[in-house]
Amino acid sequence: MLLLNREIQTFYLNRLLIVGMFLTTGFGLGSCQQLTQTPVAIAKIAQKQTGAKVYLQGKVLKQAPFLDSGAYQLQDASGSVWVVTNYNLPQPGEQILIQGEIQSDMIFIAQQTLKEIYIVELKQLEK
Repeated sequence: MLLLNREIQTFYLNRLLIVGMFLTTGFGLGSCQQLTQTPVAIAKIAQKQTGAKVYLQGKVLKQAPFLDSGAYQLQDASGSVWVVTNYNLPQPGEQILIQGEIQSDMIFIAQQTLKEIYIVELKQLEK
C-alpha cells in the first residue's frame, strides 16, 4: 500500500512539474516576442505590401494634431515617414519604437499620380 501511494505521488508530481514547465515556457516566450522584433529601415517599407505590419524605430521630427487623432513624422538613418495615430502624439525629438501597418493612397497632382506611403500606428512600444 505504501509503495502504491508513493507511485501515485510520483506520478502526480511529475505531471505537475511538466505543466509548470509548459506554463512558464509559454509565458516566457510570449513576453520575449517584443524583444526579438527588429525595426525595419524606413526606406525599405515601400518594398513591402500594403497592410504588412512592421516595427519602426526613429526620432520624431514633426507632429500634426487632429481633432480625435494625429500624425507625426518619424525619421531614421534611411529616411522618414508619416505615422497616423489614435494614441498620444510623441513630442518632436523623442526616440520611439512602434508597431504599425503600412498603408498607401494615390495622390493626383498636375496630371501625375503619386503613391503616398504612410503608417497607421498599432502600438507604441518604447519612448
